[in-house]
Amino acid sequence: MPSSSPTSDGEAPTLASSSRADALPEALAEHLDEDLEPGTEVGEYVIEGKLGEGGFGTVYRAKHPLIGKTAAIKVLAREYSSNREMVSRFVAEARAVNTIRHTNIIDIFSFGTLEDGRHYFVMELLDGGTVDQFLADNGPLEPALALALLRGVARALDAAHDSGIVHRDLKPENIFLTFDDDGRPVPKLLDFGIAKLTGDAKAISGHKTRTGAPIGTPQYMSPEQCVGGPVTERSDVYAFGVVTFELLTGEPPFTDTSFLGLMNKQATAPRPAASSVNDRLPAAFDGAIAKMMAIEPAERPARAGAAHELLLQAARAAELDVDQPVSMPEAQRRPTATLTSAATQPANRFSSDPRPPASSRTIAGEDRATTPPWGWFIGAMAILVVIGVVAARDGGEAPTTPATTSEPTAPPSIEAVVGAPPSAPQTATVTAATNEPSVATITVRSAVPSATVYLDERRLGPVPGPFEIGTPDNLEHRLVVKAPGHTDASVERTLNDGDTIFLDPAPIRRPVPHPAGTVDRDLEDPY
Repeated sequence: MPSSSPTSDGEAPTLASSSRADALPEALAEHLDEDLEPGTEVGEYVIEGKLGEGGFGTVYRAKHPLIGKTAAIKVLAREYSSNREMVSRFVAEARAVNTIRHTNIIDIFSFGTLEDGRHYFVMELLDGGTVDQFLADNGPLEPALALALLRGVARALDAAHDSGIVHRDLKPENIFLTFDDDGRPVPKLLDFGIAKLTGDAKAISGHKTRTGAPIGTPQYMSPEQCVGGPVTERSDVYAFGVVTFELLTGEPPFTDTSFLGLMNKQATAPRPAASSVNDRLPAAFDGAIAKMMAIEPAERPARAGAAHELLLQAARAAELDVDQPVSMPEAQRRPTATLTSAATQPANRFSSDPRPPASSRTIAGEDRATTPPWGWFIGAMAILVVIGVVAARDGGEAPTTPATTSEPTAPPSIEAVVGAPPSAPQTATVTAATNEPSVATITVRSAVPSATVYLDERRLGPVPGPFEIGTPDNLEHRLVVKAPGHTDASVERTLNDGDTIFLDPAPIRRPVPHPAGTVDRDLEDPY
């Protein structure tokens, strides 16, 4: 049974600590990734059970045996515990969070290494769900509730920026929503795995991002991120504006079927008015959101708190009461299809694990560990986006960009998806339609062209279909996408006529052994 070897004196382990595991035969790799059974001691905590798992690692529920404190323990997969870049980001995330130390940021309070070489950290165990799950369950939020939620996010971002840390991957999946005893929202910012460290904060990181490499999630990336330009605090303010747009309308401002198209829109396209998407939203919010999402960084508010103040002013101009505490009805506080989460991104709608849904896959970073070396691909995308920006600004034709689409299509993912969200928001109550189709047809898309789709162990055929699956029954079914040389990607969910599901098997990668005792002091982002 695996046991742990936490670091002494509170110091994070060196990246060479995985060299002992690297020396083991590959035949033992699968054994090294065996689950931690209940009763296993990990540092000062005892494992109680598994909360979720994915390609990057596994999250467990644990308890301190003496004082009874519960916690979540995230264990890095063996494959990535031997990858120095991934371990570097794993360590940097824990250090960044403890450098900031803010009530609206997930708390990571212990770090160590299991005897089999896998790294782990211990973090607070939260009850609730990510903001994207709440949007899927409840639809657009009322302005007063949205602004109450965003207040905590803005404070977390400003605290990070004051510590010299730019998040670079703000999105609904990275905001965990809990509630106090009165039902008031308490957001927690997650995933500092690809944060940019500036000033004195650089000392906490063992890795370095390659200059000019786009990093982030395309649906929320600022124009300067999309073209590989300098990333500053105002880049997070841009993402804060995109998240605001989505909270108030139920959908992001830009969608596309490709990363390139999406990044090009972020960098050049006119910004849609939020009130044109949600006709119940006062038009007073349009100007505030447009300032946050300005193409030029200098035209955006310098701080997230200042951006939030613009939203408050817009609400008051629309005669909305946003100065009183806001509570969410108890029935809406918990996502309808999630387990108690371990303060990290969900693998799917049913478990907690650092794997974002396919609709918002991040290009690089801690949760992108299963991505193969795509540097050449992303570099080419950045060049093409720059060309599009230059053409648009020099009077050439900018891409024709509709302000909104009635059925936004998520871009294909470039890495494995353990679970993808439905193509339309799901609600807690399912009402049978009188004109329900007798035969439902679904489409399954994947970035792996040779992939094959299975439904409840029955082969449907090659992606993307379409596939006829019979009469909708409102029951959960298991979809699996298989491809040679890849690990399976799967999701369990109800299926409805017209659904499009994104599932990408992850390439099977062998860990590359490094000489024992060696540490790269100037690691570059492999993506």
